[in-house]
Amino acid sequence: AMWHRRLGEACYNMGDLDMAQRELSAAVAGLDSGQAPGAILQRLGGGAARSLLGAAEAVGSQLVRLVGMSPTVVDDPVERHRLREASLAAERLAQTYFFLNQQNRCFVTSLQTAFFAERLGPSAELARSYAVLNVAFGYVPMPRVVERYGRRAEEIADQVGDGHAVGFVAFLRGLVAIGAGQHAQARAFLKRALATATRNGDVRSAQEIHPVLAHAHNCAGMFDEA
Repeated sequence: AMWHRRLGEACYNMGDLDMAQRELSAAVAGLDSGQAPGAILQRLGGGAARSLLGAAEAVGSQLVRLVGMSPTVVDDPVERHRLREASLAAERLAQTYFFLNQQNRCFVTSLQTAFFAERLGPSAELARSYAVLNVAFGYVPMPRVVERYGRRAEEIADQVGDGHAVGFVAFLRGLVAIGAGQHAQARAFLKRALATATRNGDVRSAQEIHPVLAHAHNCAGMFDEA
């Protein structure tokens, strides 16, 4: 399963999304103990009623955890390794579904990412998973839930002190702010993401952030800055 995840990462980075989807799906299937909401993915094509019921079940479970009923954090190092790999695989799979324009599967896989990461406790994986849900719940839309996930992602990223997680969270919060028409907030988030990526020497992320920041300027009529 770990090799499937790494092959999926390679395919994703090369833009081969179909192969990435197959490899990352195989990774998640191999790393899932059968308790995550991954079975919902199998029901998405099985009729609207079953898909809606399965999605509602997963959403309700995640929202319960958001208000404070967190799952028990796992201490066993072998189990933590499995959960970390599963979270990384599901996170990238959700992004793959996003670019394949499969929003339903992207949303459910985002829930699955958080399911794995929450059992790690405060971590870079948990911060990123909440940042992804910050975007995913924008499709519902549930603005208060979106803001809650965004704040929690930022708090956890700062708490664990992971520079890449800090930048990733700020970038996704900037994207959400653009979609909500909150241009000043979007620029602030994206500038933080860009500064973090530059400080980390993360050239790829910086190049991805620049055009989005330009778009945020453009939306606000700040054409010279754009």
